[in-house]
Amino acid sequence: MDNPGNGQQNIDHSGDEDENGYQVIEVDGDVTISDDDMEDAGSIEEKATGPSDDEEVQAISRCYRKHQGSVFSVAIDPINGHSALTGGEDDIAYLWSLESGNVLLDCQGHKDSVICVGFSANSKYFATADMSGIIKVWELETKQEIFAAECSDIEWIEWHNNYPVLLAGTTDGNIWMWQIPTGICKMHQGHGSKSTCGKILLDGNRACIGYEDGSVKLLDLRTLSTLYHISGAIGHSDAVTSVDIYSDGILVATSSLDGSIKIINSTNGKVIATHIASWPDNTSDDSNKEAEKSIEAVSFSKLQAMAASASLSGDLAVWDLPTQRLRHHCKHEGGISKLLWNPTKPFLYTGGLNGNILVWNGLTGECHKVWHGHYSEVLDLAISRDGERLLSCSSDGTMRLYTLQH
Repeated sequence: MDNPGNGQQNIDHSGDEDENGYQVIEVDGDVTISDDDMEDAGSIEEKATGPSDDEEVQAISRCYRKHQGSVFSVAIDPINGHSALTGGEDDIAYLWSLESGNVLLDCQGHKDSVICVGFSANSKYFATADMSGIIKVWELETKQEIFAAECSDIEWIEWHNNYPVLLAGTTDGNIWMWQIPTGICKMHQGHGSKSTCGKILLDGNRACIGYEDGSVKLLDLRTLSTLYHISGAIGHSDAVTSVDIYSDGILVATSSLDGSIKIINSTNGKVIATHIASWPDNTSDDSNKEAEKSIEAVSFSKLQAMAASASLSGDLAVWDLPTQRLRHHCKHEGGISKLLWNPTKPFLYTGGLNGNILVWNGLTGECHKVWHGHYSEVLDLAISRDGERLLSCSSDGTMRLYTLQH
């Protein structure tokens, strides 16, 4: 794969502003590195600080390059934030040390692109899953594979928030649940539509599942039976793209290709609110408008009673939960593919189709920083539990670590 960064030098753009008045910090300037060096190192550290009016959103960036092709998924271990996972187009997942930048394990044995990776809640295990339906679980301490299974083509995986239990959703709509490492398995039969996303609720007894037909299910994980099926006129009119759970354990948010988000009461299955959350450019043709209205992500703040949504047309919307009113409408140039809240500060991070990561203040709606680095679209984001480290991955074949300076 060609490296578009070869030949680029570190350039200090501190204090520069783009056309929107955002301060731009150039965190990139990849150094040409040989394959032999890459085997030993695997990462390149780059400065991302520079003068700033807001010290809380400065960062130091490190670039990790090992995959041959796009990097589809990234995860950071939730206990200490020292290890990371990447899954790529080259049918391989890598376990990284974020401290040394070295690859700790090549997770071999997949037959297709590794599109999902994740650590268990206690960081004892980690899972890798590919498009062909192969799931593998490894023990972090020993780096040994302890479980493998195969099902139909996988769309997503999700670890239980308390126990070593792994969920997976597939293209045939079935939901699989394995106990690790015993491999005891249960399966929820789908209704004929692809399962596109899923999240386990905070009580650990239920899960919210989104589907390609726009419907949403709330499942009882003890029996894998359907508690509520939200569909038809009260459901989405197109595929569900993401699900998130509010800190009260009751509210659920879903986003969709139809340009809307829904806030759902998980205790009774009632839709509390539906918000149009995308405003495509009126100059676009009809086909582009249809694609651009897609809401790619929805996420609840961990600190405030707010939710945020992000669209392919570049719309970042922040919603006030008590009033269900739009609080801020912000524009991210180039479209948004991923969205995350900082768990300890009121900051939002959006990953763009242009490779940029923008840092927003969720309270004011202001864009504080634009972090350059990736040369192609951001495909996934992950943040450490303490909010100190942000990971991104891209179709440019790299993972980047942003160590946030507080």
